[in-house]
Amino acid sequence: MKEAIHDVSVETGVPQEKLQRMHDQHPDAGPAGLMIASVIADNAKGNPEQYLSRHVNGKGWGAIARENSVPLEKINNKLANLERELGSLPATGRDTGKQYRNQYRNGR
Repeated sequence: MKEAIHDVSVETGVPQEKLQRMHDQHPDAGPAGLMIASVIADNAKGNPEQYLSRHVNGKGWGAIARENSVPLEKINNKLANLERELGSLPATGRDTGKQYRNQYRNGR
């Protein structure tokens, strides 16, 4: 997860410490959840923690993105970059983001 947090930080500009706190509070969000929340926050000029919290409390990523006028293509591109970066790491048996990207594409 340390490498994933680093990759999300590099890709989005959100400090690693903030991403680590978000992960500590919501460990099931995973790297993709951190990425999506950070991309939405960057576009909406908000705090990524607020978007992650909304998702954890039941709001779908697609709905959150639409409400904040965040282009789906931008999120998909960032997730693809993250998946590529994580794919270059040794296998851990954990999901690398496909689950969240699929949920996002399906509007959950």
